[in-house]
Amino acid sequence: MAIACAALAILGYLVIPTSPQPKIDDALGFWQRLDLLGASTGVTGLILINFTWNQAALFMEVIKGDSLLLATAK
Repeated sequence: MAIACAALAILGYLVIPTSPQPKIDDALGFWQRLDLLGASTGVTGLILINFTWNQAALFMEVIKGDSLLLATAK
């Protein structure tokens, strides 16, 4: 597996063309180039996905408990 990974890395280095460096507008300030809106929405999205992923197990336990309660109640 390591040999295949190394071979693909070398092949990729030889085959993938280089792209030109992007031109940075020096007239813009540091905070304008930083894209705070994109960074904050990205981080917020990751936090929300992490929260919902971790709460899914708790929610399933509640559903199983309710289902068990309804199944045993007569």
